[in-house]
Amino acid sequence: SMTQTGALVGTLAYIALEVMAGGRSDARSDLYALGITLYYALVGRLPDRVSPHVPPTPAPDGYHPRIERPDVPVWLDAIVAHATVADPGHRYHSAEELGEALLARKADEPTLALRGPAALDFCLACGSANASGLTACPDCRGLASGRADTLVYVDPPADLPARRALAASLEQMLAGVPHAPDVVNAARGARALLRVTTPSAGAVLEQLRLRRIPVRAVPVGRAWRMVPVSLYALLSLILLTGTLASGASLPTLGVTTPLLVGLMLLSAHRAVQQPLLNQRTRRSALPAPLDRKVVETLSRLPAGAARSLLGDLARLTERAYPAAGRAAEPAAPAADLAELLSRGCEVASDLAGLDESLHVLERRRDEGDGAVGAWTESLASCERARDRLVQQLLDAITAVGRVRGRTAPDDGALGELARVMAERAQLEEGAMQEVEALLAGKGPTSRVSST
Repeated sequence: SMTQTGALVGTLAYIALEVMAGGRSDARSDLYALGITLYYALVGRLPDRVSPHVPPTPAPDGYHPRIERPDVPVWLDAIVAHATVADPGHRYHSAEELGEALLARKADEPTLALRGPAALDFCLACGSANASGLTACPDCRGLASGRADTLVYVDPPADLPARRALAASLEQMLAGVPHAPDVVNAARGARALLRVTTPSAGAVLEQLRLRRIPVRAVPVGRAWRMVPVSLYALLSLILLTGTLASGASLPTLGVTTPLLVGLMLLSAHRAVQQPLLNQRTRRSALPAPLDRKVVETLSRLPAGAARSLLGDLARLTERAYPAAGRAAEPAAPAADLAELLSRGCEVASDLAGLDESLHVLERRRDEGDGAVGAWTESLASCERARDRLVQQLLDAITAVGRVRGRTAPDDGALGELARVMAERAQLEEGAMQEVEALLAGKGPTSRVSST
C-alpha cells in the first residue's frame, strides 16, 4: 500500500539525482544508492550536504571516501566514486559490472571511457549534447547550408589572469578534438576558432557565449583586421630598415626586403584565417548506412533515457569499431558491433514510445476513471517492460565497453546479445499492445506481458 507505479519512494539522501529531477529510475539509480550506502559504511556519515533535509551536493566525479578515511584502499575509493557520479551515463551500468570491479580490486575502465569526449560535447549550431562524438547533430542536422564566409574569433579579455582562465576553459571544451593543438593562439584571438555560414553565425556565437567563451564574428574579407597591430609595426620596421640599408651599402635589400615583408604578411593573413575547427570535427568510423540510422533514430527521439542511452552506445561503438575492423583476429568482429548498435536503435525507439505512452497513462489514471486497481496493474506491467528495455541498452553499453577496454575476450557475446535483444523485442509486444489498448480507450485489461 506504500508504493505506486510512477511514485517516488525512498530515503532522500540515497535517491539518485536524475530521479529527484523527475526521471525514471534504472539500474544506474540503484547503483548510486548502493554507492552512497558503501560511502556511509566506510566513512560513518553521508557526503557533505548544505542541510540535513536535502540530498548530498552533486559530485561530477563521485564521492571519494578516502578524503575522510585515508586508510580506505585506492581501488575501493575509485569504485565508490564511480558508482556515485552525478551523471548516470558515467556510472556503472549494471550490478554485474560493479561486482566485477570489486572482485578485480581496481576501478574498471569501460564505462569511464565515456568520459573523454571524442569531439565537442555539444552542437555548435543548436547546443544539443546529443551531437557529442557523432558525425552530425541529430537535432538540427548540422549548420545551415550555404557558403562558409564568416569566421568566429575568441574576443580575449584585457587582463592576463582572465585570458589564462579563458585559454584553460577553451582547452577543456576542445579536449579530444583532433587537429586542435593551437588552442593558445585561438584563445588570444590570433586564429579563427571556426568558419561558418552567415546564417549559422548567430547561433554559434550564442552557444559559445552560453559557455562563457567570448566570441565575435568577422567576415572573411575583413579577417586581415585580426592580424595583431604589433606585427604590422614589426613588418614596417623591417621594411624601413631594409630600405635604409639598401640606400647605404646593400642595394639588394631594396628588392628582397619588400618581398620578405610581403611573404610574412601573407603568411600572417593565412594563419589568422585558418580555423581551428571544422564544422565536422571528424568522420564517423561506422558504415554509412548504420551511421545514418543512428542519426535518424536520435533525431526522432525526444530528450530522455532512450536518447541518452542510445547516444552513449553509439559513441562507445564508434570508438571500438575501427580497432575491430583492422584487427586480424579481432576480439569483437565489426559485424557484431554493427548489429548490436542497429538493434540498440530499435530498442531505443521502442523505449521512447513506451515512455511517452506511460506518461499519458499515468495522467489518465490520476484523473481517475473508477478502475484504479486495474489501471495500476496495467501500468506496473508496462513499467516492467520499460525497465527491461532500459536494461537491454545498459547491457549493450557494458558489453561494448568491455570490448573497447579489452577487459574480457569476445567469444561471440556481442552477436548473442544482439540476437537476444531481437528476441526480447518480440516478447515485449504484449506490453506494447496493452498500452495501445489503454490509449485507445478500451480500458485496462487482464492480459499483460510477464516475460
